[in-house]
Amino acid sequence: MNIILIGFSTTGKSSLLKLKELRDKLSNDVQLIDSDSEISKDYDNHIYNLFIQNHNSNDPIHRNALLNTISSKEEMFIHSLKENKSPYIAALGPNIHIRSN
Repeated sequence: MNIILIGFSTTGKSSLLKLKELRDKLSNDVQLIDSDSEISKDYDNHIYNLFIQNHNSNDPIHRNALLNTISSKEEMFIHSLKENKSPYIAALGPNIHIRSN
C-alpha cells in the first residue's frame, strides 16, 4: 500500500517524513519520498532555492516559464511514482497535477 500526502506549503508534509518515530515504525523497504526534494535536486534540494535563483520580478514571463518548469518536474515526479514498485509514502505540494494520465 502507498500513501500520498497532499497539502498546502509549509503544513508539515516533509517534516512528517523526517520524523524518527515514523521511520522506526515502518519496515525498511518503505520509501519516504518528498516531491520538493526530488524537484529541486539541482537547487540544493530546496524548492524555494529554485524560485530564488530563477525568479526575476522585472520579467513576469520568466516567472511563467519558472512555474512551467516546476509543473513539468512535478509531472515527471508523478510518473516516477507510478513506475515505483516499492511501497512508499510521498509528500506532494498543493500544485501537483494528479488528474492527468
